[in-house]
Amino acid sequence: MSKILEPIEHEEYWELPIGGEKVVGLHIVSGFTLLISHPDYSLSIEFMENFLLSQGGQESILSSENPPSLAPGLDLIGKAIDSIRIGKTGSLEIFFSNQAKISVQPSERYEAWGILGGPNASGRLGLLGLRIYCMPGGGLAVWTPELNPEKWSL
Repeated sequence: MSKILEPIEHEEYWELPIGGEKVVGLHIVSGFTLLISHPDYSLSIEFMENFLLSQGGQESILSSENPPSLAPGLDLIGKAIDSIRIGKTGSLEIFFSNQAKISVQPSERYEAWGILGGPNASGRLGLLGLRIYCMPGGGLAVWTPELNPEKWSL
């Protein structure tokens, strides 16, 4: 049976039940992207502007506009994710099992972050078509062709 990544709604945020999945790679092109693979789906989480990485008692502001600042993010390869929280106003928090955390706030100018679903390694549809973006100024844009759209009422 396929694992469906249905959001769990809380008062101020949604949680994606992704616990235990590992970051299998990174892309650094026009932004910073975490790649996550599961037997039933894949996810890409893109950060288009600044984001905060807290790990080992230190906080670093990472920016795709300043590529050398992204170096601390390389430590996330192979790390397991405990949970992903998507704030209803557009914030994003990713909690890792090693106590690291990524926090992103909405940008006034750009889409601050995006989550894209994809197929599994065998090419099955998985979450192909899932897209969640933080809109400029806050709020969310959500496309859920493989999920129950009522779960994401905005």
